Amino acid sequence: YERNRAAGVIGLVTMTTALIGSATPMLGGWIDVSIGWRASFWLSSAFGVVVFFITLIWLPETRPKDVIADSIVATFKKGFQLLRSPIFIGYAGHGTCTLSAWYAMLAGLPFVMVDAMGQPPTAYGHYFPLLSLGYMAGNMITARFAHRWGIHQLIISGAGLSIVACPMMVIWCLSTAPTPLALFLPMGLISLGHGMSQPGATSGAIGVNPALAGSAAGFMGFGQWLVAAVAAQVAGMVQNGTVWPTMIIVIGFTLLSGLSYLLARWGEARALDRSPEQGP
Repeated sequence: YERNRAAGVIGLVTMTTALIGSATPMLGGWIDVSIGWRASFWLSSAFGVVVFFITLIWLPETRPKDVIADSIVATFKKGFQLLRSPIFIGYAGHGTCTLSAWYAMLAGLPFVMVDAMGQPPTAYGHYFPLLSLGYMAGNMITARFAHRWGIHQLIISGAGLSIVACPMMVIWCLSTAPTPLALFLPMGLISLGHGMSQPGATSGAIGVNPALAGSAAGFMGFGQWLVAAVAAQVAGMVQNGTVWPTMIIVIGFTLLSGLSYLLARWGEARALDRSPEQGP
């Protein structure tokens, strides 16, 4: 796929992931209460076995059979070329920050609901669909309009919406006693914006050098999950019985995602200036 079309396809895939994710907290809570917490691990293991065999049987190999693979050293040398590209760093950084904000929400909000707001443990599962459905709606917009709008308009619109939602959340929580809706509605808008921008950022990072698309996907995926894992751990460790630690982490990553996109655009402008002028 070309870059804009790839963003739409990525949006469609992540939309289905968000759809399943919106149901799992409620399902997990029901299993915990009805059967016991160990049953969640058995069910997850069973799903893993099913997915393994589906992948083994039906997922085709995309690597052409007649291609001779580079050595591991050569592969890493080519891959590290991407780390010198501000375009790749910008797009990958945008995707990393949006994913990290998402996992900071997942890790921090259960503590906030119980410790800061005095809500029952099951309440988080009731409000969580506001986040996942917001993200899914953003993916749906990307899947529908990526080819027409292009990744830049989608990223700008999504990042802008997310950034605007940040002061709304702060003002709402400062003006009144924090409530679940004061957090989940603005964070739902943030998730909507991230759902619009993340597929385009992924497509942009992978498309920096088509010959290194596999390396780009690998480096970006590694960075995304590494930083997201750290963000989730930090969000769980810094809880102090108020809404602010989780909110600050989410807002910080949201603002960094916007700065990362600006870095990518600066890199593209610099590359355009350095390219030789085309003749008539």
